[in-house]
Amino acid sequence: MVKLDVTTMDFIVDVIEIMSMLLMLVVWRVNRRIAGTALWALAAALYALSDLLSDIVTAIAIGTPFFLKSINTVNFIAYLALFEGIIRFRGIAQERMLQRKWMGLVVLMAFISISFAMQGFSVADKLLNSIFVMIVLLFTIVALLWKVSRSEWMVNGVISLIFMLMLVSEMGRWWGNVFKQLHVFIYVIFVMSWTFGLSIACSFRVQHIMSSMAREDVLTGLPNRRYIDEMIDAAINQSLRASIGFGIVLMDLNGFKKINDEYGHSVGDDVLIEVATRLRQFRRDTDFIGRLGGDEFIAITRNVEKADAMFHIVQRLRHALDGVAMIQGQSRMISASMGAAFWPDDGELMQNLLRAADQRMYEDKARQKQNSN
Repeated sequence: MVKLDVTTMDFIVDVIEIMSMLLMLVVWRVNRRIAGTALWALAAALYALSDLLSDIVTAIAIGTPFFLKSINTVNFIAYLALFEGIIRFRGIAQERMLQRKWMGLVVLMAFISISFAMQGFSVADKLLNSIFVMIVLLFTIVALLWKVSRSEWMVNGVISLIFMLMLVSEMGRWWGNVFKQLHVFIYVIFVMSWTFGLSIACSFRVQHIMSSMAREDVLTGLPNRRYIDEMIDAAINQSLRASIGFGIVLMDLNGFKKINDEYGHSVGDDVLIEVATRLRQFRRDTDFIGRLGGDEFIAITRNVEKADAMFHIVQRLRHALDGVAMIQGQSRMISASMGAAFWPDDGELMQNLLRAADQRMYEDKARQKQNSN
């Protein structure tokens, strides 16, 4: 069995940390718009810097307390940066970012103050340093697992296990030489695993964003035509299995072309966003709302037993959608023409349902124009 001396082990750790730092720099540069990646790159750089400084201090025998405390502080800042990066990546408590900055500063100042105050008490100093690190590791694990979605469970779960392993290692590193040697080995695994793990998490996030962009309307954030077609097909299949109907309602905004022509497309865009907001407020858990394109929207209402119920659904939808809205400081009247179709009475295929709803929508538009005249 090959045994490595301390110098060789330190060199291996330094190389691994430098490679991890370069990896996180690449991840940050490629995914600059994803929150948290810059802090991950900073954390990786600080980890590498603290170990390099530690090796230099050891090599040239500068054992002054100031240098040692400074190195410990750099290492602790790396843990804080990694924690904050994960918080931002997960989008947790975004409205409390300023409070977290102040809290992080307070924790850092407490770490530095206690570290210098414990000078001369070597064992107690190291123990307190480990306690600070363990607290940050614990909060990082909570941040990784807090309200995690089903799609994130695998990646976040594996990364959190790595942090748990590092947490246990910090707890045991002062219990004997065996734990001290094991801590170095676990630390190498930790550095390699968190960088590669978060790189994979970032890759999953990019894939999710790309998938959402392909299925969501950019302006309103509502599902687009592609997603709408998928949901209508899904509703048909579900209704076939459950032998219960569903309805669709097409909506076309009245006078929208006039708004664009007279007030500009920015006002028209704000009107569309307001309509999307009102439709989200109308939606029940089983309903589906989408934007077909232009000023046309659609609502899919599931578990509708009779075609007569569609009349009441349209009335509720009209009550939720129609009304005055403040758009760029001006009052704008929003109203829509609507047409409903019921499965299976108006057709068992998607195109038949859309055709029936579209025809009734234009009949409603003609009726509203006639009444206004």
